[in-house]
Amino acid sequence: MTWIFDPAFLEISSNASHVYKPESNYNATSVLGVIDLPRSSSRVGLVAFELPKDEVPSRLRYRDPSTGLRFDVGSVPRQSAIASRFNFEVHLTVNGLPVAAGGWTVNGCPQTSSNGTGPWVCSIIASGVIRNDSLVFFTGQKIQVNLWFEYLKLPVDPKAIILESFAGDGVFPIIRSQPSLPVVMTGWGSHAGLVVWLEVPVGQHSGSLNLSVRFSA
Repeated sequence: MTWIFDPAFLEISSNASHVYKPESNYNATSVLGVIDLPRSSSRVGLVAFELPKDEVPSRLRYRDPSTGLRFDVGSVPRQSAIASRFNFEVHLTVNGLPVAAGGWTVNGCPQTSSNGTGPWVCSIIASGVIRNDSLVFFTGQKIQVNLWFEYLKLPVDPKAIILESFAGDGVFPIIRSQPSLPVVMTGWGSHAGLVVWLEVPVGQHSGSLNLSVRFSA
């Protein structure tokens, strides 16, 4: 006889009496999928759950609605690590001006050269996303952020603009980036990409990652 073990039928109850199902969209390591277990055999693997930081697991149960099989595990380990979860989109500023949510044009563009850049900043389209499926990270893990820029040059804009530098918010150390800067974007429709790797510091973090870039002309 073979038991078809499906981790999706596991559930954890917390000390707050909340019930949580396994987190299948998980990137830190490989987790168990559906497996066949012949009689007297065993399999060791990992199943991930996501709990709020102020709750701890109190009961682990397996409940298969198709067969009616249900049993509780005798003891439940405490959380193995504190996770951070981020929004998919990166909060990005260009020359100190915020990019619209979801990427596109720079908000609040000056109509005069109030910050030394001139209104050509309004012709830059920008977006930033985290390249990761689950957006769950642990201390010391690397976060890859993809930034993309396009220059929709107007007749009055300079022929070329230069992507000079980028910076984080000081919370997440920047490990490396590519390509090397500066990058020149020339003419209407020119585009450039920048990949940045950040490291997750100790503790729990959430919300949006914040990056800023600076162009010159």
